Amino acid sequence: MNQNPAGLVYPQPTLQFDTVTVGNVTLLKESMTVLIGSAPDKNDYGTLRYRYMDPDFPTTQMHVNSYSQGAGIGEANIVDNSYITVLEDYRVWAKIPSMSGGAMWKDDDIGSLLNNGKPAAVPNGGPGTAGTIDPVTGRLEVAFDAQSWIHDLAMSPAVSVPQNFIWEFPGTALVVSGSITTPTVTVRFLPGFYYVYLTVHNWGLNHSETQKIPIFARDPANDLSTTKFKITSHTQDSIGQELIIDLPNDLPRTTYYDGFLIMLWDDDVVYVPLMRRHMLFIGWHQSDEVNLSAEATATFDDTKLRFYDAGKRLTTLPGFTMVMEYAATVGTDWAESQFANILYYIWFLLHFHSTVLEVADFYDYTHSLAVFDFTVLGSDKQNVSAQIQELAARVSPDYRMVCNRRGQLKMIPDLSLINTIDRPTAVMDGITDSMWTSITWSYSHQPKIGQIQTKSLISSHGYVMVDDIETLTVIACVAASTQYGQGEQLIETGEMITFNAYDLQVTEGHRFAKLNRPYEPFTITMPYTLLDPDVDVGEAKWLHLTIGDAFHPIREATGFSQLRGVVTELNIQYDYTDTGLTRTITITWEMETSGYPAIEVILWPDVPEEGTV
Repeated sequence: MNQNPAGLVYPQPTLQFDTVTVGNVTLLKESMTVLIGSAPDKNDYGTLRYRYMDPDFPTTQMHVNSYSQGAGIGEANIVDNSYITVLEDYRVWAKIPSMSGGAMWKDDDIGSLLNNGKPAAVPNGGPGTAGTIDPVTGRLEVAFDAQSWIHDLAMSPAVSVPQNFIWEFPGTALVVSGSITTPTVTVRFLPGFYYVYLTVHNWGLNHSETQKIPIFARDPANDLSTTKFKITSHTQDSIGQELIIDLPNDLPRTTYYDGFLIMLWDDDVVYVPLMRRHMLFIGWHQSDEVNLSAEATATFDDTKLRFYDAGKRLTTLPGFTMVMEYAATVGTDWAESQFANILYYIWFLLHFHSTVLEVADFYDYTHSLAVFDFTVLGSDKQNVSAQIQELAARVSPDYRMVCNRRGQLKMIPDLSLINTIDRPTAVMDGITDSMWTSITWSYSHQPKIGQIQTKSLISSHGYVMVDDIETLTVIACVAASTQYGQGEQLIETGEMITFNAYDLQVTEGHRFAKLNRPYEPFTITMPYTLLDPDVDVGEAKWLHLTIGDAFHPIREATGFSQLRGVVTELNIQYDYTDTGLTRTITITWEMETSGYPAIEVILWPDVPEEGTV
């Protein structure tokens, strides 16, 4: 590096280097990891995200994320004659907005014009996968199907339909069906770790997006993976997965850099080239937990590593205050958009404030969020995930963004808030008496909520005129009725978005029933192998529960038969013994509820003027 640190003013968006000693800068791809160090492969001077080479190529100027002075993630301490190492490593980074010349810029130099053109497509090439090579072919066969996750018009008018599929595979890979320009393609990989790249363009073919998909082909004769570890915690909640692993092997940071990728899979689940049912976790190193204990015979190191998936990583990225307003024509700044709907707003935060869409699929499970329009809507939360959850929960019924066990981001509705006649019927699995080892729950007849008062905007891109003033159309309702109930708590909700008063009343009536449910969430424990691998918090499907009459609690007249409910948390326990590994899973399960429509409230009644009848 030949950048002179003297007089350098931070933050800086570029790196200046002397020459390339190993490799080829033309092979660099957006969002690779850049190490700045006192020697090759070291990051003692900082870790950055690669963006692009200067347009006047050939050049010795590299554009990276805008960085402050420091030696941490996203920072750099510029020292003359230091070394730049670029890794084929991709992770979930924050993209930091900035002000310059009175204008807002995303990721240092992206202007608002990009926001008001045709949006970028989301590649959705499918999740990563890992498995053991076929002993006959000596390769791992992987099928890719980008069509399965395509953002078509019915799904999301706000997000461009992917055009011009271009796959990029390692030179040793063998394409056995399809081609590098078809949405579906099957490829066989020699042993090793690779990234597969899928590039798609938007409607106008003026904006491309590339997804990076990790692939690992394991060779048992020369095994680059490890089974020498202990999982001390493995949980999935409504945000994503967290994994804590005790690794007895040495993992020096000089080799396994902070933030490295991990892939966990289950060899007991049959590998299928197109499916990813065997994949348990894809995520990134987040932190260490160190415990050194001095015993009489030796000092023991008990270091545990914590990993987050894509959904959990978003909880660590900073949130930035946003206001988005509908513009009928091309807007002039970031706050204006022709695509003012909830799906676009969520995509906007994911795309312009993070790199998550480069490493994870994203789609709207029920194809609904793009039709929830708004005129103006703000967002102000501490992190990107919280911003998205707040936006998703504003529609009727509530939505949330989840990361499933395969590492895909999905927008799914709260099934118990959907109109009962419209609720899905798909079932993930069913739990019966022969499967569970314990079930616990609480029951309380006392309501918790006395009343819910809700105000909502009508889905629209326009104002209504009230006394010659532009006003947003607002409706309101109360649940269960205008009379306060037996519960102690009052809930007041504003800034919801709905299509009409009836939809709002149905949702809020179901919400009142859900919050006042007598049966608290059930905790179900069972052997892991008895549960279908497709059971996932990140799926908008039901899980059935049956407790036979022979096991009914003393306060229930009978057992429960195929009760519908949703999974809100999974906790897998790993018990390592001399005879092998035993896994137990604990499920948090919420029973389906339903209520009666809330009562409409007139916000602005026609009040007679004083002195009139």
